[in-house]
Formats: sequence, structure tokens, C-alpha cells
Amino acid sequence: MFWRSAYLMLILGGIASSGASYADTVKVFVLAGQSNAVGFGSDANELPPELYAPQSDVLLWFEEGPYNSVDNPELRISSGEAFVELQFQHDPTGATFGGLVDGFGPEIKLGRGLADALNDDVAVVKFAINATSLAQDWNPDDPESLYAELTGIVANALAELADMGLTPQVSGFFWMQGEWDCFTEQDALAYDENLTHLIDVVREEYSDAGLPFVFGRLNVHIDESCCYSFPYLDEVRAGQATVAETVASHG
Repeated sequence: MFWRSAYLMLILGGIASSGASYADTVKVFVLAGQSNAVGFGSDANELPPELYAPQSDVLLWFEEGPYNSVDNPELRISSGEAFVELQFQHDPTGATFGGLVDGFGPEIKLGRGLADALNDDVAVVKFAINATSLAQDWNPDDPESLYAELTGIVANALAELADMGLTPQVSGFFWMQGEWDCFTEQDALAYDENLTHLIDVVREEYSDAGLPFVFGRLNVHIDESCCYSFPYLDEVRAGQATVAETVASHG
């Protein structure tokens, strides 16, 4: 399962409780990327009972889909431009999760863990599309990129929370992506530069030079997949390690 391929989390910045609890404050965490973020190959039936059930104290806003939904948003599944309780997602076409109609990504354990660890209410905004690259599809300098879509989705989610009488605060960004930059040497060698730029743009977008940015390093064994070969896997992994070592936790 590709969503399980990231074995090492590299953390830039720290996520910590403020030490106070405010009923009207919601910490918003963004989850974005490709198949690892979507949860391709996952099966909701594998969730333990306590996570299979909707998490009534954690909000989820999601939009996600298969690789061909980059230019065809109608192929995506979503929460209907609204928040729902944190839960696995349903796709009757089977396209999003690779054949199983009920799937999930990191958001289930992530949302539950954050809600348990923090004193504030938690909301997760998930936007991910299978088989997409940072160099091309997520390029933050392209006004028509998936990154541009993401910022619009987050803005709508924040507005919805404000309309609910809550005070939203973007408190962290989780990035699960990298395989699709392993196919060409050019994209692979540029991964550290592109990821660094993405982090800078995200922190500028949300006016927080120390916004925690968490990403999963590609699994060294993912090249053993039955279906794909990733010729520049080592170069992307090296780029990820470089970012973890060189990008400051705080601006």
C-alpha cells in the first residue's frame, strides 16, 4: 500500500499545546500530496473499531481523487465543501483508493492524535490527488496548479469555521508526496529546491515563519512495488534529507 510507504517523518517546526483551552479556537491542520496522502490501496475495514467510527470531536474537510482528476475535478470525491466528522471516505467508483470503495489516509490517526494531544479543538483539511508531482502539478508559482486549488480550499474551510462562530488558526502542514518526482532526473535533482520553496510559500501564505511543516520521507523499498519503478528514488530521498537538515524550523 503506497500510503504506508513513508517510514520516516521529518519535522520542521514543533506542534505543541498552547497550554490554554478556548472553546472558540480551532487549530487547522492541512494535509496534502499524492497517493500517500489520499490513502491509495487502503481499506477502511482494517481500521480498529475506535477509528472506524466517525470521530465526533474532530472536523474533516476533504477533496481527493485519482490521477486523471487533476484536470477533471468531477472525478474527485469530497465532503461537499463542508466539514464532516473525521472518518474514512467513500468512493463508489473505486478509482480514488484503487478498487476499494472505502478508504482513508493519514488524516484518521493524525486527527485523532492531535485532538488527544492538544487543548484546542482540531480540524483537518485534506486535499490530495494520486500520481501528482511537486515539480509540475503542485508548483506553487503556477496560478493553475494544485497548490493554487489547495489555498482556495483552505480559504473556504477557514471561512466556514468563521461562519460557525469559531476562530480558525492554521497550525501545521503535512505533506505526503514524492514518488512522481522520481521518474525524471531533472525533477528528482530539483526536489530539495522545490520542497524548500513550497515550505517558504506555505509559511508566507499563512503568515507564520515557524509554521510546522511535516513530510514523510519516501520508503527505500517502494521501488519493489509490483506496478511501478522509480529510477530516481535515491535522488528524491536525498533531497528530502537535505531539506530536513537545512530548512530552519523557524524563520
